[in-house]
Amino acid sequence: MKMINRSRVFVACLFSVLSLAAVAAEEGKHWVATWGVSPFAFLAFGNAAPPVPFVNQTLRQKLRVSVGGEQVRIRFSNELGTAPLVIGGASVAIADKESGVVAASMRTLTFSGQKGITIPVGAPMLSDPVDLKVGDLAELAVSVYLPQSTKPESMHMGRTAYVSAAGDFTQTAKLDGATLTANSYFLTGVYVNTADKVAVVVTFGDSITDGTASTPHAYASWPDNLAARFAKGVNGRKIAVVNEGISGNQVLMAGAGASALARFDRDVLANPGLTHIVVLEGINDIGTGGRSIPGSTAPAQADRTP
Repeated sequence: MKMINRSRVFVACLFSVLSLAAVAAEEGKHWVATWGVSPFAFLAFGNAAPPVPFVNQTLRQKLRVSVGGEQVRIRFSNELGTAPLVIGGASVAIADKESGVVAASMRTLTFSGQKGITIPVGAPMLSDPVDLKVGDLAELAVSVYLPQSTKPESMHMGRTAYVSAAGDFTQTAKLDGATLTANSYFLTGVYVNTADKVAVVVTFGDSITDGTASTPHAYASWPDNLAARFAKGVNGRKIAVVNEGISGNQVLMAGAGASALARFDRDVLANPGLTHIVVLEGINDIGTGGRSIPGSTAPAQADRTP
């Protein structure tokens, strides 16, 4: 009975948000979410080895936005960190092949006017706006320099990042010799400023939504495909798609990230311009019988449905 009551609360909140979104309207230029991921801690799915700390290295993370705009802001996260996150420098640019970027598009990211920032434990941080014309479905590269030993505690598995050799390469067009990984680190959102009418759809779920087993580094999840279909516009309005799925996630139990109930505000409601939500979650609650995921701080289980 307890589980049913909590689920009803979740559904009631969902329909309340949709009702409010239906009457919301944006006038003039405004900020909307165009890409995002939910932060969660590393889990040993299959034979995956845990990432080692970064020391005096640059991370270049590639992503594809859904809708474009005239300005960009980047959301970083230390929400799962156990120590302050020191960022020595950061940049955003239009991505080129592999680890490269279009040099003329390189923009330095600042935080309250400063090139570096220390993000407290448990906190997110939003960059200052930068002027960068971004098209619909454009591929961006966000580079972050980590001067100190930094544990990759706020991360997301199943995305694309290059890890450099020692040094700050946030202003370098290509990271020669960088290592390609299938994780993203400390990067959880991209917002664009636009005068277009934009609906923002957040897809909220588990591995089916997250894109597990889809072609790596290819933007092949169903939310990615939905964004590509929406890129043509619908009835004169653009539609952004923000994927907030976590592989192994459950509605009621923590383990593979916070439970859907616990992260709903952070990962869904906090997205600027939110108008619609697609929820596809619950198979892990059924498959695991309400037990937690191996590698979490909660009691372990023998098997899991990703």
